[in-house]
Amino acid sequence: MDKPDWLPEKLYYYNYHKDWQKFIQVANEIFVNDFCKEDLYLNEMKVDFDHSICDGKIECFRHIVEGSGKRGLVEHQETILRAERIGWIKPIILNNQSNSILKWENKRGRKTKILLWLKDIDELGFIVILFKKSDSEVFLETAYPINWGKYRKQIEKEYCAYKSSKRRPE
Repeated sequence: MDKPDWLPEKLYYYNYHKDWQKFIQVANEIFVNDFCKEDLYLNEMKVDFDHSICDGKIECFRHIVEGSGKRGLVEHQETILRAERIGWIKPIILNNQSNSILKWENKRGRKTKILLWLKDIDELGFIVILFKKSDSEVFLETAYPINWGKYRKQIEKEYCAYKSSKRRPE
């Protein structure tokens, strides 16, 4: 897939001459500019996130970049891949009706999740996951690249099941 016009370039780590602190600082600034300067909406629903601060960074940013491994904001391949795409989250939310994005809902536990998958944008693809807090508000839970492995197949299967269920008469 060609890169949509509305999607910014990745924040390439190598452009920072492997200066980890500078790279993370710039990624954090992008997140703050995208999410803290003004309200963001997914269609008519306000997007909220974890605003708490940990080690000088917004917790939502930390979670997105470090993933669930909780290894911290350290120089690691997965962390780099996540941070390079931090600037994609807001445009994906704003352009969620684009044909470039696969969008579906599912129930995970008690939460209704909204998944926005930019599937074939690069070798990995990128998914944004939010959950509904109410009819007027969603919560940004996480966002990350999806590799070609088992998890990608699981996500594809989930999306196909959602699409199949929408085709059947109620």
